[in-house]
Amino acid sequence: KQLNGSCLFHAIHWIITFRIHFDLTTARRVITCHGSPFSFPSLQLALTMAPRILIGLTGNIATGKSAVAQRLSELGAIVIDADQIAHHVVRKGEPALDAIVRAFGPQVLQADGELDRQALGQLVFNNADKLKRLEEITHPAVHAEIERQLAAMPREAVATIEVIKLIENGWADRCNSVWVTDCSPEEQVKRLIHSRGMSEQEARLRVASQNSQTSKLARADVVIDTSGTYGETRKQVTRAWERLVGSPDSPIKNAAFTTSSDPVDPPASTVSMPAPAATSQRAPVENKYGPALAWVDWFVRLTLWGISVIVFAYQLGGPLDVSNGVMVVLFALLMAGYLLASVTPVVRFVMGEAHADPLATALLPLVLLVPYIWIAHQNGTFDSGDLLTAAVLLFLPTAMAMINTPVLNTSDALLGLIGVALPLVTPLYRDESIDTIGIVLRAGAFALPVLLLLFTTRQQKRHLNFLFISAVLALWYSVEFNAFPIFELLPQVAQVTYFHLVTVVVFLFILMFSGRFGSLGLSLRPSIRGFSTVVSNLGLFALIAIPLGLVTHFIALRFAGPSIVDALIQGLVIFLFVALPEEILFRATLLTYLADTMNWSQLTTVIVSSVVFGMAHLDNPPNVGWYFVLAAIAGVFYARTYLSTRNIAAAATLHATVDWIWALVFSG
Repeated sequence: KQLNGSCLFHAIHWIITFRIHFDLTTARRVITCHGSPFSFPSLQLALTMAPRILIGLTGNIATGKSAVAQRLSELGAIVIDADQIAHHVVRKGEPALDAIVRAFGPQVLQADGELDRQALGQLVFNNADKLKRLEEITHPAVHAEIERQLAAMPREAVATIEVIKLIENGWADRCNSVWVTDCSPEEQVKRLIHSRGMSEQEARLRVASQNSQTSKLARADVVIDTSGTYGETRKQVTRAWERLVGSPDSPIKNAAFTTSSDPVDPPASTVSMPAPAATSQRAPVENKYGPALAWVDWFVRLTLWGISVIVFAYQLGGPLDVSNGVMVVLFALLMAGYLLASVTPVVRFVMGEAHADPLATALLPLVLLVPYIWIAHQNGTFDSGDLLTAAVLLFLPTAMAMINTPVLNTSDALLGLIGVALPLVTPLYRDESIDTIGIVLRAGAFALPVLLLLFTTRQQKRHLNFLFISAVLALWYSVEFNAFPIFELLPQVAQVTYFHLVTVVVFLFILMFSGRFGSLGLSLRPSIRGFSTVVSNLGLFALIAIPLGLVTHFIALRFAGPSIVDALIQGLVIFLFVALPEEILFRATLLTYLADTMNWSQLTTVIVSSVVFGMAHLDNPPNVGWYFVLAAIAGVFYARTYLSTRNIAAAATLHATVDWIWALVFSG
């Protein structure tokens, strides 16, 4: 067992080292590790933050790229202008300028030592060899600066890189969506004459000297036709933004990270695209009930936390000695991380820390192993192999989510598959046998990420976020297949184990620093809309499930139940430790992920996520088939509740009510 633990430890060393060596996509550069294969400086670089969505904006000269970039900036995108960077990297004192002087002579310099752009332009214009030499000097410097700016962006950002040779230089493969601006050559000529003061002959030569738009348009995900008015162009950009990112009424707050100003390629001429009038921003509407509603949410959270701690202490039984006291305090702290820390101020703090120190953020979940180590030592059950297993199962998903980038690449695919496989093969490490059903279930679980790799289109792979979904699956499988060491908090309640609670906390933590926590809508404040939605979906599900279950003899009435107190405790346990975690996983995370990645209709997304939810119940013998069917049907109604309220607590309430009634009134 110790040998297996050592092998596992070195395997994880190799995985991280391979990920850094092979293709460090978040830092957007390849680095070399020195010394230990688990070099902390290298890992720090590997965990550099990166934007959530990257838009590539391209188009030939005077096709209106800057007008589109301006609107994207207004909508919340961080715009990186490659033309502006190209001007920056050839300033006096920059290495690229020295290389240009060596290649083309001192005649390309002004008297003050700055680059004479007109003289250089005359040298390289219509001279393919000299132009190629100039690009060999400037492109690496521009590329490096773009990389630096991308790596400095927050994870929740939406970034735009404006590059005229986006496709030719390979940037398009790095982008989630490629946008191409287009207009007629005659319109380009008019704009160059109007905005840059060129003669008609100069303008036509400049347009003719560029590569055809055909290859750009063939590669485009979005084509912005700028032939019309400025307002029409802005409307096209807004519609494309809504499809890719969301409503422009709540733009991503990226102003502090904006990297470009003063566009080099000015907006189109006033003939066809008149300059916009000054616009005023609407002041935010203040909700006078906001603070009161926030306090209601806090009151419910504190109430649930307090009741859960009291119930836990009650269920422990026996005298409140040091041992039981430690367990109560430990449970209270974990529940605080679950219920009290899953709020907006904590989310903002976590995102800030993740951006400032990603390595420390990725290692933070390992702190949760300290109580396990101490108690295991006290009980004489400590095992270094189990500790290493738990450390890997907590750290690797966190690290994968931290280094996730939207665009799929080979190294991410390999690391993601390894991360998903680890919790599935832990019985082999423990020298435990796996029966046939266990093998089938594990193979089916591993098939999910494989299917994502095989059956997603090239466009979908540009925003697959494979390491993120692999991290989610790895955490899920670690609980589902009992990969963590056994550490029971309440032996009589199977759902309340130490690592079960730890996984919930770590999962919420990952959603926080990944910029995905907002999709949960995790508010515990009761509302009339939420109540009516839960009741209506409960009634509809009962009309389908009860007759179906009775006709197929899958369920039978069982009116003998526990006492009122025990029944209420059972309902609380189901809500906190079954329904809410599963709804966070299947609805708020998986359903949202499928909608964002696949661009499916809402109905298709609901059906697929519900089928996966049903498959998660295939380990419930003996009537596995009908269990799957009813669970999938229930998943549809849970999804309807979540989508109607955008509050995962409402879906969890319906889920808990169904499971609670099932446990009290029916038997399967």
